[in-house]
Amino acid sequence: MRSVVASKRPAQTTSPWGVCFCLAAGACDSATGALLLLSPSVPLGFLGIVDVTSHAVYLRFIGVFVGGVGLAYFAPWILPSWRGDQARLMAVIELTAFLRLAVALFVGVTCAVGALASAWLTVGVVDAGVAVVQLALRANGVFDRAS
Repeated sequence: MRSVVASKRPAQTTSPWGVCFCLAAGACDSATGALLLLSPSVPLGFLGIVDVTSHAVYLRFIGVFVGGVGLAYFAPWILPSWRGDQARLMAVIELTAFLRLAVALFVGVTCAVGALASAWLTVGVVDAGVAVVQLALRANGVFDRAS
């Protein structure tokens, strides 16, 4: 249970790089998720994937997941009970990196066996890249202080 007594420690803030990273990653995933939910053909058209009508309900479901991951990046700053909570910030950073790596692995394998078109590799590469940057920032202490 959290104490209701104010801490005697001075307020600390996350590095501006950490805040900017979370805002950028969260905004990109939230927007992509919303587009997948509302009109799957729009974001997939950017990848050159045009046959989406037969799978629209599944792509919308994926949009909810992608949007949820994006919104998770905002939670440490938006949810009142999460503000300043170092453990929750680290959980968001580590969990979203894990999810991104899982997506990258899945996309890579399914493209390799021919179950997905090679255009989907862009999704895997971007997710893997963001996860690696995120984990590098984590390892370098960028997220070490919650704001």
